[in-house]
Amino acid sequence: MDLSSLPCEFQVWFGNWIIANCDDDSERNIEFFDKMESMPMRLCLVTVGATASFERLIRQVLNEQFFAQLAKYHYTHLLVQYGKDGEAIWNDFQVQFPRGCEKLHGIAVAGFDFRPNLWQYMRLATNDHNQELGIVISHAGTGTILDALRLALPLIIVPNPDLADNHQEDLAFEMEEMKYAIHADSENLIKALDTAEAHPPQRLSRPHGPDDALAGLITDQLQDVD
Repeated sequence: MDLSSLPCEFQVWFGNWIIANCDDDSERNIEFFDKMESMPMRLCLVTVGATASFERLIRQVLNEQFFAQLAKYHYTHLLVQYGKDGEAIWNDFQVQFPRGCEKLHGIAVAGFDFRPNLWQYMRLATNDHNQELGIVISHAGTGTILDALRLALPLIIVPNPDLADNHQEDLAFEMEEMKYAIHADSENLIKALDTAEAHPPQRLSRPHGPDDALAGLITDQLQDVD
């Protein structure tokens, strides 16, 4: 992926991203973007939300089995929002998986706790600018789901079982019933990726918003915290 082919605002955003994320782990994050320039990119973006911890999901995506599964489907990059209370897991991952180690299976990995405008990160997973279409693995936050759908990205929804209510589970179930997403839990992500490759969720027929049924479903959930 040639960064010079991207719009100017994207090139500026990439530069700002590196500056913002290189405080603790500059080499790993710089490698992430160096690899973007040197080869076609296919990105898996993982989000956990800003308000609740989701350690189970973070641990499942930062392990060798998951990296091997990504490599099987020709993914090149994994970007993880580790969110609230996830920094210790991220730091442990960096120790256990130093850059270039075989256990990464060639996947370039970068992470961050929280950033506004997450949709900009999602744009890295679209098939614009000669990128290969990637995927979003997300907690069932309505804002994240809407952003992924608007960008026509395949979506795996992993509800957080530690939350007090089950609105995420309900939303994920309905989204899968409507064939807009794959409903998974943190223990079966390998199988969920297989499903996403064999039977991708349908993408929106209208590029700027969901159909009426989907819009109604998500609107019903908007009172819940993302």
